[in-house]
Amino acid sequence: MPARLRAVLEASLGQVNKACNKLADSQAKVDAKQQKQQAKAENNDAVKALGGLFK
Repeated sequence: MPARLRAVLEASLGQVNKACNKLADSQAKVDAKQQKQQAKAENNDAVKALGGLFK
């Protein structure tokens, strides 16, 4: 494989990897936010259940 073609392919691969990493980071942030919201909802349910015991 000619050196120039190899350099172009490696540069392209580097750009694809950067894009994939950004996408993965974004998805991880979304997942973490969803998990946090779910934990809050579950916590609120537990608090409500405990509150019902003392009515």
